[in-house]
Amino acid sequence: MQDFIEFLKTKSKKQKPLKQREFGAAKGFFVMHDDFDEPLEDFKEYM
Repeated sequence: MQDFIEFLKTKSKKQKPLKQREFGAAKGFFVMHDDFDEPLEDFKEYM
């Protein structure tokens, strides 16, 4: 068990630290259409 704990400690020291995420980095990747919130035709009979 002690060997496994030492392995995990060693492994965590070798990993690179995560980069800080930049706010708005995905801007422009997605397009939200104006009718996004409108009910779908397929569900009209349930509404």
